[in-house]
Amino acid sequence: YSLHNGNYREFHLLLQSLGVGKLTGIVFDLGSSSSQLNTGHRGFSFQTDAPLDMRFNPGSGMTAAEFLQSAGKEEISEVIEVYGEERASWLEYGASPRGTISLDRCARAYSWIQGRDFVSPDDVQEVMFDVLRHRILLSFEAEASGITPDKVLETIRERVPSA
Repeated sequence: YSLHNGNYREFHLLLQSLGVGKLTGIVFDLGSSSSQLNTGHRGFSFQTDAPLDMRFNPGSGMTAAEFLQSAGKEEISEVIEVYGEERASWLEYGASPRGTISLDRCARAYSWIQGRDFVSPDDVQEVMFDVLRHRILLSFEAEASGITPDKVLETIRERVPSA
């Protein structure tokens, strides 16, 4: 195996450059951790006086401060409309990496119980509510609006394509 840092949307180009024609498996780290968000110099936290960066990969693209300085009112409004969804405020904390490990293990066990030696996307979706429901901490606003952990997971399931 090998590790590579890059944008997941361009992984096919990485595979091409490595001469890889077929994969037997792949792991993406698509999440964020509280240590990333709470590190003052990264510019995500309001608790420290630091430049407004807000990039997960500090080596790519412009900082949030650069964007705000160069963008017009319409462009800033569009970014807030497109990326500042109400759903983003639903979670106080999401599932940790241990939750992902548990989801993997439970999907494997479920597929084995079903008589298969492989895990399908349907297996993951079958166990995801039971595995992740208790790992999600909703914000006060979400709870007050009647949002439940199951609603959050259902929204995620609707947005992730299945085979």
